[in-house]
Amino acid sequence: MKQRGGCLWLLVGLFLAILAGGLAFTAMLKATSAQPADQVETRAPVVVVARNVPPRTELKAEDLITKDLPLSAIPDNAVREQKSAIGKITVSDLVAGEILLEPRIATPGEPGPRVAFKVDPGKVVMAFPADDLMSRAGVLMPGDIIDILYSIQVPKSSSKGSSSNETETVTFWTLQQIPITAVVLPADARKPSKDGSTNTTGGPPESILLAVDPQDALLLKYLKDTNGIADIVLRAREDDTEYETEPINRKHVQDQYDLTPERLR
Repeated sequence: MKQRGGCLWLLVGLFLAILAGGLAFTAMLKATSAQPADQVETRAPVVVVARNVPPRTELKAEDLITKDLPLSAIPDNAVREQKSAIGKITVSDLVAGEILLEPRIATPGEPGPRVAFKVDPGKVVMAFPADDLMSRAGVLMPGDIIDILYSIQVPKSSSKGSSSNETETVTFWTLQQIPITAVVLPADARKPSKDGSTNTTGGPPESILLAVDPQDALLLKYLKDTNGIADIVLRAREDDTEYETEPINRKHVQDQYDLTPERLR
């Protein structure tokens, strides 16, 4: 009897040992199978160049694709959405398959060192002083269409038609339909954001960048260097009227409004 009881306890112990070993093995398998899932790196969408794109090219939807990549492979300045890149200008060559980075593209009309990439051939960008009332009002924006008026001093004609040493003010419509490329705020009015872009806080600009013909750039420089007084007028964007105007001087105002000495007495 004692021998049978000893065998029974031996079998029970062996069974419990096998059961414990099985449970431990099962737990180990579960832990092993769960470990790779925990180690899978988070992925996120990022914009990738779909085909080679040369510099100074406006990006289109077919130039870009979106891929899910591991976060560790995505640079901080990568473009995350296609809509953020479509319509922008490439600063340098883009190669198919590369992640699109913010410094590789520029926004048309954006102030900064890459303005030249948005200028049409045959045009130059000129910094125009923002000294007139319209500019100081802070209403001008990139893409606006403006005309420029100037007042200058010219020799006053004598009654005999010859020039005298006296001067008079003449105001004339100088340039028409000039697009604003950028509105540049003072340095202390621009706050860099975390992604490196520039956020403006409003206020009057210090200069306005204009895309003009080279000859018109010379004209504006001459008028500025000879102490001419400029004013900007803002057009409706769809208005392409070529205005025909006459220069205004003192005699023109007197004749138009009959401001003769006799009438003013």
